[in-house]
Amino acid sequence: SLALVAQMDGQWTEEVCTPCGECRQVMKEVESRTLHPITLLLASATEIYKISGIETLLPLGFNTSALSV
Repeated sequence: SLALVAQMDGQWTEEVCTPCGECRQVMKEVESRTLHPITLLLASATEIYKISGIETLLPLGFNTSALSV
């Protein structure tokens, strides 16, 4: 599991903090190696999103099957 939250001036942000593209790709590779989806918790001052598996955030990410072309 991985939780992502952000603060600005000591206050939780109003919008959820999401991982950048490079971080999403790393999470995809970890899921591929471990054969386990990563649970992401994205939180703000007013809401929390629970996402199971990186495919939701990176549907067409690079994977090892692209190397066999």
